[in-house]
Amino acid sequence: MTKKNQTILRVIGAKVVYYRTLRNIRQEELASEIKMSKRTLSRIEHGNSGKIISMSELWDISTALRIDITNLLKFDEFEKAICV
Repeated sequence: MTKKNQTILRVIGAKVVYYRTLRNIRQEELASEIKMSKRTLSRIEHGNSGKIISMSELWDISTALRIDITNLLKFDEFEKAICV
């Protein structure tokens, strides 16, 4: 996996943590709701999943967090700059 891809995954993971914390949902609760292991969710949140996150996984996460999936995929100028 390229360094750019790793950085993108870290930014997405940070957004998952942000919205999960904003909704006051524990990692265990979110993982259970989306039928994912806590370990896998933790890896996604830290950008260490070792693979590209699937759209299906992002859809499940965004649905459980009650946010539009674009909140995880849309990068502002600062986020774009760190991914280059």
